[in-house]
Amino acid sequence: MKLSDIAEIIAVIFLALLMLQFNNILSFVTGSSIPVAVVSSYSMDPVLHVGDIIVTVQAGDINIGDIVVYSRGNDYIVHRVIKTVNMDTYITKGDANSLPDSRPVTREQIKGKVYMVIPYMGSLSLIFNKSPILVIFYFLILISIIFLSDYLAEEKSKKNSSNHTENKT
Repeated sequence: MKLSDIAEIIAVIFLALLMLQFNNILSFVTGSSIPVAVVSSYSMDPVLHVGDIIVTVQAGDINIGDIVVYSRGNDYIVHRVIKTVNMDTYITKGDANSLPDSRPVTREQIKGKVYMVIPYMGSLSLIFNKSPILVIFYFLILISIIFLSDYLAEEKSKKNSSNHTENKT
Protein backbone atom coordinates (compact mmCIF):
# COMPACT_ATOMS: atom_id res chain seq x y z
CA MET A 1 0.00 0.00 0.00
CA LYS A 2 1.41 3.35 -1.07
CA LEU A 3 1.64 6.41 1.16
CA SER A 4 -0.84 8.26 -1.08
CA ASP A 5 -3.38 5.45 -0.62
CA ILE A 6 -3.02 5.63 3.15
CA ALA A 7 -3.44 9.41 2.98
CA GLU A 8 -6.68 8.97 0.97
CA ILE A 9 -8.06 6.50 3.51
CA ILE A 10 -7.18 8.81 6.40
CA ALA A 11 -8.83 11.72 4.56
CA VAL A 12 -12.05 9.73 4.07
CA ILE A 13 -12.09 8.71 7.74
CA PHE A 14 -11.45 12.32 8.77
CA LEU A 15 -14.31 13.54 6.56
CA ALA A 16 -16.63 10.92 8.03
CA LEU A 17 -15.75 11.99 11.58
CA LEU A 18 -16.13 15.64 10.60
CA MET A 19 -19.61 14.91 9.22
CA LEU A 20 -20.60 13.28 12.50
CA GLN A 21 -19.82 16.59 14.20
CA PHE A 22 -21.08 18.79 11.35
CA ASN A 23 -24.25 19.88 13.14
CA ASN A 24 -22.30 20.87 16.27
CA ILE A 25 -19.70 22.73 14.23
CA LEU A 26 -22.35 24.53 12.20
CA SER A 27 -24.26 25.35 15.38
CA PHE A 28 -21.13 26.93 16.82
CA VAL A 29 -20.37 28.90 13.65
CA THR A 30 -23.93 30.19 13.09
CA GLY A 31 -24.92 30.64 16.74
CA SER A 32 -28.19 28.86 15.98
CA SER A 33 -29.38 25.76 17.82
CA ILE A 34 -31.02 24.59 14.57
CA PRO A 35 -28.37 25.55 11.99
CA VAL A 36 -29.78 23.41 9.17
CA ALA A 37 -33.34 22.30 8.53
CA VAL A 38 -35.47 21.05 5.67
CA VAL A 39 -38.75 22.72 4.76
CA SER A 40 -41.48 20.09 5.04
CA SER A 41 -44.70 22.01 4.37
CA TYR A 42 -46.13 24.44 1.83
CA SER A 43 -46.89 27.18 4.37
CA MET A 44 -44.06 29.44 3.15
CA ASP A 45 -44.69 29.11 -0.61
CA PRO A 46 -43.60 30.78 -2.84
CA VAL A 47 -40.50 31.85 -0.85
CA LEU A 48 -39.66 28.43 0.61
CA HIS A 49 -40.60 25.13 -1.00
CA VAL A 50 -40.92 21.62 0.37
CA GLY A 51 -37.44 20.08 0.24
CA ASP A 52 -35.51 23.35 0.50
CA ILE A 53 -32.64 23.28 2.98
CA ILE A 54 -32.52 26.38 5.14
CA VAL A 55 -29.44 27.57 6.98
CA THR A 56 -30.17 29.69 10.04
CA VAL A 57 -28.15 32.07 12.14
CA GLN A 58 -28.59 33.30 15.69
CA ALA A 59 -31.76 35.37 15.84
CA GLY A 60 -30.25 38.54 17.31
CA ASP A 61 -32.60 41.43 16.55
CA ILE A 62 -35.91 40.19 15.24
CA ASN A 63 -37.72 42.46 12.83
CA ILE A 64 -41.01 42.37 10.98
CA GLY A 65 -40.40 40.44 7.76
CA ASP A 66 -37.73 38.11 9.19
CA ILE A 67 -38.25 34.41 8.56
CA VAL A 68 -37.61 32.54 11.80
CA VAL A 69 -37.45 28.94 12.97
CA TYR A 70 -39.26 28.43 16.25
CA SER A 71 -40.29 25.50 18.39
CA ARG A 72 -43.85 24.62 19.26
CA GLY A 73 -43.78 21.48 21.40
CA ASN A 74 -41.70 18.89 19.55
CA ASP A 75 -42.14 20.61 16.18
CA TYR A 76 -40.11 23.29 14.48
CA ILE A 77 -41.94 25.84 12.38
CA VAL A 78 -40.53 28.20 9.77
CA HIS A 79 -42.71 31.32 9.41
CA ARG A 80 -42.37 35.04 8.86
CA VAL A 81 -42.64 37.60 11.69
CA ILE A 82 -45.56 39.90 10.80
CA LYS A 83 -46.00 41.82 14.05
CA THR A 84 -44.15 42.60 17.27
CA VAL A 85 -46.38 42.31 20.34
CA ASN A 86 -43.67 43.45 22.76
CA MET A 87 -39.89 43.12 23.08
CA ASP A 88 -40.01 39.34 23.46
CA THR A 89 -43.24 38.25 21.74
CA TYR A 90 -44.08 38.09 18.05
CA ILE A 91 -46.92 37.17 15.72
CA THR A 92 -45.88 34.90 12.85
CA LYS A 93 -47.56 33.65 9.70
CA GLY A 94 -46.73 31.35 6.84
CA ASP A 95 -46.65 33.31 3.57
CA ALA A 96 -49.12 30.86 2.00
CA ASN A 97 -51.47 30.88 5.00
CA SER A 98 -54.46 33.20 5.04
CA LEU A 99 -54.35 33.73 8.82
CA PRO A 100 -51.55 34.36 11.32
CA ASP A 101 -50.46 31.57 13.64
CA SER A 102 -52.92 30.97 16.45
CA ARG A 103 -50.44 31.65 19.27
CA PRO A 104 -47.76 34.32 19.63
CA VAL A 105 -44.12 33.20 19.56
CA THR A 106 -41.77 34.13 22.39
CA ARG A 107 -38.09 34.91 22.03
CA GLU A 108 -37.21 31.66 23.87
CA GLN A 109 -39.05 29.66 21.21
CA ILE A 110 -37.08 31.21 18.34
CA LYS A 111 -34.11 29.03 17.39
CA GLY A 112 -32.76 31.13 14.54
CA LYS A 113 -33.35 33.36 11.52
CA VAL A 114 -33.20 32.03 7.98
CA TYR A 115 -29.94 33.17 6.43
CA MET A 116 -29.69 31.07 3.29
CA VAL A 117 -31.86 28.73 1.24
CA ILE A 118 -30.54 25.81 -0.81
CA PRO A 119 -33.42 24.93 -3.14
CA TYR A 120 -34.75 21.35 -3.05
CA MET A 121 -31.50 19.81 -1.75
CA GLY A 122 -33.27 18.42 1.30
CA SER A 123 -35.81 16.39 -0.64
CA LEU A 124 -33.95 13.13 0.01
CA SER A 125 -34.01 13.73 3.75
CA LEU A 126 -37.80 14.05 3.58
CA ILE A 127 -38.09 10.87 1.54
CA PHE A 128 -35.96 8.96 4.04
CA ASN A 129 -37.36 10.93 7.00
CA LYS A 130 -33.84 11.75 8.16
CA SER A 131 -31.97 14.92 9.02
CA PRO A 132 -30.09 16.64 6.20
CA ILE A 133 -26.87 15.98 8.09
CA LEU A 134 -27.49 12.23 7.93
CA VAL A 135 -28.22 12.38 4.20
CA ILE A 136 -24.90 14.18 3.63
CA PHE A 137 -23.19 11.61 5.87
CA TYR A 138 -24.74 8.71 3.91
CA PHE A 139 -23.60 10.36 0.69
CA LEU A 140 -20.03 10.56 2.01
CA ILE A 141 -20.14 6.90 3.01
CA LEU A 142 -21.33 6.01 -0.50
CA ILE A 143 -18.50 8.03 -2.06
CA SER A 144 -16.02 6.35 0.32
CA ILE A 145 -17.27 2.90 -0.71
CA ILE A 146 -16.88 3.82 -4.38
CA PHE A 147 -13.33 5.05 -3.83
CA LEU A 148 -12.44 2.01 -1.73
CA SER A 149 -13.82 -0.45 -4.31
CA ASP A 150 -11.94 1.40 -7.05
CA TYR A 151 -8.76 1.22 -4.99
CA LEU A 152 -9.20 -2.51 -4.32
CA ALA A 153 -9.88 -3.20 -8.00
CA GLU A 154 -6.73 -1.29 -8.94
CA GLU A 155 -4.66 -3.23 -6.40
CA LYS A 156 -6.05 -6.52 -7.68
CA SER A 157 -5.25 -5.51 -11.24
CA LYS A 158 -1.67 -4.62 -10.26
CA LYS A 159 -1.26 -7.93 -8.44
CA ASN A 160 -2.62 -9.90 -11.40
CA SER A 161 -0.37 -7.93 -13.75
CA SER A 162 2.73 -8.63 -11.66
CA ASN A 163 1.81 -12.33 -11.34
CA HIS A 164 1.29 -12.54 -15.12
CA THR A 165 4.70 -10.90 -15.72
CA GLU A 166 6.42 -13.30 -13.27
CA ASN A 167 4.84 -16.34 -14.96
CA LYS A 168 6.26 -15.28 -18.36
CA THR A 169 9.85 -15.20 -17.09
